[in-house]
Amino acid sequence: MASSSYLEPSLNHSAAGGCGVKSRPGMPGAPGTSGSAGGLERPPGSMDRVLKIFHYFETNSEPSTWASNIRHGDATDIRGVIQKIAEIHKLRCVSSLGLRLTHLHSDVLHWLHPDLGVSHVRERYEKQHPQEEWRYELRIRYFPKGYLSHFSEDKPSLNYLYHQVKSDYMLHLADQVDQDVALKLGCLEIRRFFREMPGNALDKKSNYELLEKDVGLRRFFPKSLLDSLKAKTLRKQIQQTFKQFANLNDEQSIHKFFEIISPIYPFDKECFKCALGVRLLCPM
Repeated sequence: MASSSYLEPSLNHSAAGGCGVKSRPGMPGAPGTSGSAGGLERPPGSMDRVLKIFHYFETNSEPSTWASNIRHGDATDIRGVIQKIAEIHKLRCVSSLGLRLTHLHSDVLHWLHPDLGVSHVRERYEKQHPQEEWRYELRIRYFPKGYLSHFSEDKPSLNYLYHQVKSDYMLHLADQVDQDVALKLGCLEIRRFFREMPGNALDKKSNYELLEKDVGLRRFFPKSLLDSLKAKTLRKQIQQTFKQFANLNDEQSIHKFFEIISPIYPFDKECFKCALGVRLLCPM
């Protein structure tokens, strides 16, 4: 079953600017307690811990390694972790964010409620499986209506959504799409990634070989596409496709990416497993 995750204007979602992180009762920052807002101060004597949160803030490393180490105390809640990362990276769409916990060796995943304590979550799930088998991931989960135009006024959020969707596409969908779609999405990422590159740069064989050797085509295209074409044919296909997007800037490239991928990947919807059953009422 698929459902759209949209934010209704009437709902009381906390905004990034001006709203502090809600603390659980008894936490530092909550009414009647001392400490800073956000629940990120540890009570005296509590054990300091570090939680690795994977995210989609672009760095110079491989996308699969993008992560932040966030210190937390016994009183830190999930909301505080989300708020902390958003503040560090100046992300305004805090009300759209969720923290997802995934078990790497199965299809088990959990969306963590913002009011849950981090220590409680870790104690609960790390009893089931070792810490290294769990992946904490910060994702845009809730989409404002007209989210692309909304995020266009908030470039860090637009970039975050782009990298999140592109990562999902490369991991789960890229090897299944038509060759033409894979070429277009890959060339759009080349255009965005090399912002200052002249539009005709890939026409030169030396520039193409530099891209191939120094960055690697696998960053942009699925393995199935690279394996299915001979090197010379692949180069011509990439050069021809890239010309369609040669004059786009990075934001235009992102919008074109969403335009192409939306019909084949409904990333603004979630699917849930469900079962239909029959209840039998038997008189006693």
